[in-house]
Amino acid sequence: MTRTAPPAPTVETGTQRYVYGVVRADDGSDAVTDLAGATGEVVAVVVHGELAAVVEAIPDADAVPAARFVRAHARVLDAVAARCSVLPLRFGTVVASDEAVVEELLAPDRDHLVDALEQLDGHVQLLLRARYVLDTVLAEVVAEHPQVRELRARTRDLPDDAAMPERVRLGELVSQAIETKRAADREAMLAVLQPHARRSSVRSSGGLDGLLDLAVLVDEHGVADFEAHAQAAAAQMAGRAELELIGPMAPYDFASDGV
Repeated sequence: MTRTAPPAPTVETGTQRYVYGVVRADDGSDAVTDLAGATGEVVAVVVHGELAAVVEAIPDADAVPAARFVRAHARVLDAVAARCSVLPLRFGTVVASDEAVVEELLAPDRDHLVDALEQLDGHVQLLLRARYVLDTVLAEVVAEHPQVRELRARTRDLPDDAAMPERVRLGELVSQAIETKRAADREAMLAVLQPHARRSSVRSSGGLDGLLDLAVLVDEHGVADFEAHAQAAAAQMAGRAELELIGPMAPYDFASDGV
């Protein structure tokens, strides 16, 4: 049976296109209904065959503050993801026209984009962030490492200039000890969480307190199940780390390479 894509909103001529992501043409109009982009203008779709790009007409990308695009990129894609499968494009994807959207993005990678959307069907992304309670973890380090205790006691009351080399050494020892703890704690948390996700991606965690940033792709009907396992991981780390589960959101970490 032949399916006809519903009419899609059109975008203005004489402007550039900021491209948020790719959806199926059949989902296009419903996916962007009532959505506004970084400039406040309506978000539309550019259709090519069975694919559609979610776009915003912008007069000049350089004239719009980058922070507005950062906020709009996540807001628009998360809203679209709540309505249908969406393949996020890299932040900052701008092309010259509707024709360029087709010629540069949709047509050359048609098979790749269709396959990638199929892999995402029925799934959503969640992001788990775990941060150490530093006072607790630092107390563990002091209790477990005699050399740290000795250096800490020796440098506590010394003038900054006199104690600087030893304080540098103290910082190095503490950092190494926390990194050892981080590796073990991260492995234990992943053992609890990863079996309950279709796919997972460990992001870099910044800061001394960074423990784990884990993006997971889960069945849209299995969000509550993953939340339960996240709570189990939080209980395992009670008092030592604080966990936050964010989402559902667009599958930013699981867009295929090159998208």
